[in-house]
Amino acid sequence: MDVTFKDAGGNRVGFIIGNDIKDTGGNRVGFIIGNDIKDSGGTRVGYLNGTDFKDAAGNRVGFINGNDIKDVNGNRVGYPETSATDIQMCAAGLLLLNLGYTYSSSETSSYSSSTSSSSGRQEITGWMIVGFLFIHFWRFLKAPFVQISGIGETAFRGEWWATCIRALTYGFVFYIIPIEFLVEGWELDMYFVLGGLVLVAIALFWVLLPMVLVSIRRVRDAGRAWWWALIPLVNIVICGFFPTKTEGNPYI
Repeated sequence: MDVTFKDAGGNRVGFIIGNDIKDTGGNRVGFIIGNDIKDSGGTRVGYLNGTDFKDAAGNRVGFINGNDIKDVNGNRVGYPETSATDIQMCAAGLLLLNLGYTYSSSETSSYSSSTSSSSGRQEITGWMIVGFLFIHFWRFLKAPFVQISGIGETAFRGEWWATCIRALTYGFVFYIIPIEFLVEGWELDMYFVLGGLVLVAIALFWVLLPMVLVSIRRVRDAGRAWWWALIPLVNIVICGFFPTKTEGNPYI
């Protein structure tokens, strides 16, 4: 059953269709698996624990009180238009209402002063760059497994574009550049052949597979059967430009 959620002021903030969590524009922002809440990329962002909902680190960020969604201070921040399950209320609290830590003004000001330079901009350090690269490399490694686990779900346009761009970028780094280097610098021998086979395996599993699987989920989000994702050019048009179909869509 579809459930629409509103904030404390009565404004519509999103809805849940099946296990998919969507914003007011119909974009899939996350999904429900058991008692876990995950974002659109498959990363666990929180879970339900009794009537409490917690973030991925186990910190209590809110709770359910009857038909109300409340923050840790007991303030009512949202509610469903119709009856909703506890896990749906948890999903709304974590992903659609952005419940989380609330910093006091003193904490916020001290944090800003400690992380900003005299010009008001945060200084970029070498560790920040390393962290950024590590996060994206980790997303590259887990991408096929995330897409396989969510194959029965749908994907919105932003997720499709992000997956394809990320896959093509890593495909260039891990496949095209090394092959060119091997062809120009090495003689054709056993090590070259083995290296080439490893690179082909990387390209197929970590580059092509996520693109194919997210395309299947995207065409379903647009109301089409999965095999539309296998048609060249048509696939790109549907996945990249067709909006989410909420009316009469058998896949959501």
